[in-house]
Amino acid sequence: MTQNLVLIQKEFEKWTLLPLIKRKTNKLEDKIYREDRLFIYLSNKIFDYPRLLIVLKKRIKIWLKLDNSETLLALVGYIYYIDNNFLKAENYFSKCVEKVPMNLDNWVDLAFSLYHQGFRKNKVAKNILFNLGLFIKKFKTLNCKKCNLSVLEKIYKDLKSKRKDYAHNWRKYVTD
Repeated sequence: MTQNLVLIQKEFEKWTLLPLIKRKTNKLEDKIYREDRLFIYLSNKIFDYPRLLIVLKKRIKIWLKLDNSETLLALVGYIYYIDNNFLKAENYFSKCVEKVPMNLDNWVDLAFSLYHQGFRKNKVAKNILFNLGLFIKKFKTLNCKKCNLSVLEKIYKDLKSKRKDYAHNWRKYVTD
């Protein structure tokens, strides 16, 4: 852990009274739905103290100059998500996926930020959630350096063409 991240953790705890713990990798084989609980606690705190969001948004720029760890990128994504700025949240959650593609929490956070952004991104988000394991595996096998909408759509189309799309199979079962 870098010295800058330690400073950010102390400052974050001073403002929110919440610990900023290093993000744990939640792998598919661990069979745990959510390893990171920061979003829940932070959203509750901001609901109780709405001005806290303004303070945190001002601190983001400073923090990002000091560190770009998965922990900080996820925190920034959470802050923008809570602020209903889903495009910026998507950007930071995509960076988390690029850093640690095996972390389920990164994929779920990315999917929920996509879900709120219109039909095209909503469709991709649903397919990530329905095919989480397949998306992670395909992203890893493609050896992608960037995680953007075109890459995600390519993965979905590839899964659909091979009939490995769970959502597609479910819809077929229901309509038959």
